[in-house]
Amino acid sequence: MNILYLSVILFAWIGVAGAGAQDANLATGTAAQPRIVCLEPNFDFGRVIGTNDVSHAFKIANAGDAPLKITRIRVGCGCTEAKVGADTIAAQSSTDLSVQFKTAGRVGPQRKSIYVHSNDPQSPILRLEMGGDIVVPKGLGGRSVGDAVAGTPSNGKAKDDFYAVPEEIVMITSPGQTNAVTRFIAVRSLSGKVFKVADVTLPCPGNAEITDSFDAAGCLIKLSGLVPLPGLDGRAVMIRMQDGTSLSIPLILKKRPAPVAE
Repeated sequence: MNILYLSVILFAWIGVAGAGAQDANLATGTAAQPRIVCLEPNFDFGRVIGTNDVSHAFKIANAGDAPLKITRIRVGCGCTEAKVGADTIAAQSSTDLSVQFKTAGRVGPQRKSIYVHSNDPQSPILRLEMGGDIVVPKGLGGRSVGDAVAGTPSNGKAKDDFYAVPEEIVMITSPGQTNAVTRFIAVRSLSGKVFKVADVTLPCPGNAEITDSFDAAGCLIKLSGLVPLPGLDGRAVMIRMQDGTSLSIPLILKKRPAPVAE
């Protein structure tokens, strides 16, 4: 939904609610009170490839007629961080609550709760939630795409500003079998600069396509139809960037032992 449109609705709503609260206070003689509201307390970040951190700003408003004081922000786990723009919100005003969800090491559906404690006597704890689906592609040798994205990489292959996971593509061969396999390569710019892959050259029949982008500084390459034929061991997949930089990822063939007859 358009942010400007949401803001107009939000302020119109708290204006009406605030006017109603003031009229009620005048009629009953009760003291002015704050009232915490969030028009969109649930945020769905959809499907995330790899381990990109997810950020979102919840709009917290005071629809009451007294200052709203945020006394505490509590999150469900250490993977979630939350910071409020202002801990005191004047009547008929609002602020942003910025939340960052660190997705490293997490796979599948995720739901994270954020609890906002305030001096609102009617709703002292406001619960917010963000969630979605984290997908780590298969074919990375047991390592996640996050190895190419987060922190200082230690188990991939680096050249100049680029880093790729996995550092080698392993294909298992069985006696008498030559089944095609699919593998993925995650490529990341360590400095975060924008880049594009110019082409991918395979040492054997197969297809290469860029299936998803983490952002402008990262992408995922899908290699499909790879057949572990004899003679491929040690040969490499060549990834060339538009700036001329290239990465080579070697193919490693490993034989599956033949079953032992009893």
